[in-house]
Order: sequence, then structure tokens, then C-alpha cells
Amino acid sequence: MSRLLTIELDNITSVPRVFYKGDEVKDKVRVKFDWETNKSEVEATLPDILIEYLNDCKNVGITTIEHGNQDRLMEYKHGRDRKRKSATQSDMDKF
Repeated sequence: MSRLLTIELDNITSVPRVFYKGDEVKDKVRVKFDWETNKSEVEATLPDILIEYLNDCKNVGITTIEHGNQDRLMEYKHGRDRKRKSATQSDMDKF
């Protein structure tokens, strides 16, 4: 079973290597991972994850993988201007 997300950083100035669902994410634009424990309890809160990368789909510039305040992981594609565009099912199958 592959891990959902792995972020590797060799040193503080290196570009992180990101693996999502076992596949390496290439052409990264932005990588954000934020996690903290629940202040009142020992259990952890859900992480905030944001990964943006360039893709080669026609007329679509950036793909985003995001998990934040919502209780689910979202994947969507949008143009270089970061306005979300709808993706066809065949585009979504590429994830």
C-alpha cells in the first residue's frame, strides 16, 4: 500500500520532492503542509495541504491538490491565472 503523501527535503535550500499516492509530483509551483496538535487534547488536527504543479493538459495550466478546512481531499485543474476550470472525466482520470 503506497502512502498518501510524502515530502522529502535534503536541506533547507533544496526543492522538495513530493510523492502523492505513490507518484512523484513534477513541475511543482507551490507546496504547503501545515499540521499541529489540538491544543486541548493529545490528538492531532487534520493537516492543511496545498500542492500546485504545472500540467500538460490542453488549455489548463495548473493542477491543485488541496486539503484544508473541508473534511476531504480535493483535486482540481485551473488555468495559469488560477481561475478554476472544470475538468472532464478523462482529465480527472489522469490523477
